[in-house]
Amino acid sequence: MMRRFIVGAAAVAVLAAGCSAGSGDATEVAQSESGEVSTTEEPTEIASVSPSETPSETPSVEAVAVETPEGPFYGTVGLACDESSGPSVKVVIERRDDVDFSAAWAHEFEYCDATTEDDVVPTSDVELAAYALSGYDDNDIDVLYQICATVDASDYYLSGAELSAGQTAEVNGMLALCPDHPFAEGYREAVEGASGADAPQEEDQFDAEVSYANCTAVREAGAAPIHRGDPGYSSKLDRDGDGIACE
Repeated sequence: MMRRFIVGAAAVAVLAAGCSAGSGDATEVAQSESGEVSTTEEPTEIASVSPSETPSETPSVEAVAVETPEGPFYGTVGLACDESSGPSVKVVIERRDDVDFSAAWAHEFEYCDATTEDDVVPTSDVELAAYALSGYDDNDIDVLYQICATVDASDYYLSGAELSAGQTAEVNGMLALCPDHPFAEGYREAVEGASGADAPQEEDQFDAEVSYANCTAVREAGAAPIHRGDPGYSSKLDRDGDGIACE
């Protein structure tokens, strides 16, 4: 099954992770409730912008909503995102009933990869709706968050290529999670033009001793790229379905 990759009105914190060697500082970019963006010097860590009275971790089991002034809070999703130029940027998104990706979209990231170690188990109504449409069967929607945070005109799903049934389902799930995505219209057109037929391909080949949560883990292990049939390959890691994961 093809896998690829919604946070409330609260801020999304973005930290530049590619500082010069030996430096411990990074620039934090935060979007306030008024929509203004400010920068401050902070340590190079994924920043959590969740209210102080709420937890910042994303649980590996279904999250329990914590009531805050901004509404129910279900945890966070960590992403490492790449811009067209410059260092990789660490992004932390709050999981709420109305997910706000606008601060991430302002950066027009070309690619995002989940850094959250645990599965992002669909919990809120919008996450459950997105999961139901996605065609996923592993109770994990981290890839939908990755797709939603990315604003890339060259995305495979926007290329005009005919989408398979699995890819069409994934795009539908993504649109349920972030219906206001800057390229939402293009994604909808891609889905409308899809035939819904799955091209024949080999089943995923898994080595019981080798598996990776995301492409960040693959690269850290020095295993990228992974070809279909190789240990650790998964269609979840193969964004364009060409049989090569984490290119």
